[in-house]
Amino acid sequence: MTRRGAHTNPRGWRRASAYVLVLGASALVGMLGLAGAIEARAGLRMAQMGKDTATADTIARGLIDYALAGLEEQKNWRGARVNGNWASMLAPGVVTSAQIRIDDETDGDLGDDPSDPFRITVQVTVGSSIRAYSAAFKPVTSDPNILVNPSFESGSDAWSAVMATLTPDDKEPGDGLWSMTVEDRTMGSGQIRQTLTALDKRSYTISGMAKSERISGLRATLRVTTNFGTFSDSAFFATGVEWTDFSVTVDPMWIGDATDQELIIDAPLAGADPFELDALFMAPAGSEVTTTHTLVPGSWRREPAQR
Repeated sequence: MTRRGAHTNPRGWRRASAYVLVLGASALVGMLGLAGAIEARAGLRMAQMGKDTATADTIARGLIDYALAGLEEQKNWRGARVNGNWASMLAPGVVTSAQIRIDDETDGDLGDDPSDPFRITVQVTVGSSIRAYSAAFKPVTSDPNILVNPSFESGSDAWSAVMATLTPDDKEPGDGLWSMTVEDRTMGSGQIRQTLTALDKRSYTISGMAKSERISGLRATLRVTTNFGTFSDSAFFATGVEWTDFSVTVDPMWIGDATDQELIIDAPLAGADPFELDALFMAPAGSEVTTTHTLVPGSWRREPAQR
């Protein structure tokens, strides 16, 4: 008689084997499900990153034009900004952060010459995506100044003296490289003048810089000669031993056809002492110098992100 032990029962082995197979299959299904979930999450993350990148790219490009428009509304923006420094800027709500920097690529000084081109760089962060672009712009100034050689950078060109001598001076100009000294004046009569053309019948603003060691006041006169006679209007302005800004408005209110038009600056209440002038400006009252900016061709480029 042969005895059978429990461990020799083949039916039990079959049940155990089946159970192990079920466990293995369940684990495999679980692993496949987890892998699928991870892959799906990674796909969503990649899709979101792609969306963020596209958004950052579009906004960074658009903010360059937005920044330029803001600068054109600020008369003294060059003096208020530090060359090459990053600063925060306003941006749409979807943006995590937005920064701007402005560089004078000519000499690294934004404030020394308003005619220097400059580069605007904008960097935008959306989520974890960063995009930066830049473009260079060149200032274009619309100057309503009627006067020729107003800052005397070409010496006495377009100017003449009556009972005086004009001497260009480069020692201490008020603006630019040269100023003009009106000296050797006949007592109370020496003057500087410029002949004008095609003035309209309206008021004009005359401004500039003046100084004199002994004269405290000068006079600006706009004189118009027509077929009906001579018409003029004058305004006095103060000066001092240092460069002093002045601005006056005159309106000769002439009638007839103009045959001669002149701007005259003199010191009728002073003796023969000299005076200096610089940065003169004359334009219809209410006119202003306006500056716009044009894109430098080929200057658009993508920049490396600054983290």
